[in-house]
Amino acid sequence: MFRLNCVTKFAFKIGKHKDFAGISYLQFPLNPNFHKPRLFFDSNLFFEVSKHLNFTIHYDFNYDEYRALPIENFYYNLNLGILIKK
Repeated sequence: MFRLNCVTKFAFKIGKHKDFAGISYLQFPLNPNFHKPRLFFDSNLFFEVSKHLNFTIHYDFNYDEYRALPIENFYYNLNLGILIKK
């Protein structure tokens, strides 16, 4: 199946020790189901608390009404992380 793709990518600093980045994909099937697009979103938020301690938050989701497999239309993932450096 062919799809028309639209991509948006961004990254910026929120403050001296905070970064936010994300990417989204919007895909339209090139067939009579053009009105049922697929949407992906993926983002990361990074906090530098100190020279030795960092936190990260990762969130992504996927929405697709026109799936080949019988799974849910919407699902998401949220991960939280801690990085300790020497």
